[in-house]
Amino acid sequence: MKRNYRLCYRPSRAPTLQIHEVFYDEADRIVLYEQEPAAAFGDDKDELYENFAEMWKAFDDEPIDLDRADKKIFLRMINDEFNDVYDRHIQQKNASDPESDSK
Repeated sequence: MKRNYRLCYRPSRAPTLQIHEVFYDEADRIVLYEQEPAAAFGDDKDELYENFAEMWKAFDDEPIDLDRADKKIFLRMINDEFNDVYDRHIQQKNASDPESDSK
C-alpha cells in the first residue's frame, strides 16, 4: 500500500488546510487517511528532518477534499460488498444448477 502526506481540507467544517497521512490502493485511489493532522517526529535530528521533508512534499499536489474522499471511500466499500454478495449468489446458483455452467 502506497502512502504519502497530503494537504487536506474539509469544506463542511473549518476552511483550513492541514497535512494528513494518506494511503492508496494499487490504482492510486485513496483508501484511508489519518483522522488527525500529521505531526513531524523523529528519534533524532536527522530522522525528524527526513519526516519533515516528506511532509513538505504535500505542497507539490492539489489539496484533498476530505468530504469528497469520504464519499468515494464509502461508495467503493458499498460496491465491493455488493459485488461479493452477487458473486456468492452466482456461485450458489451454479452449485444448485450444474447445467448453468454449460450455458
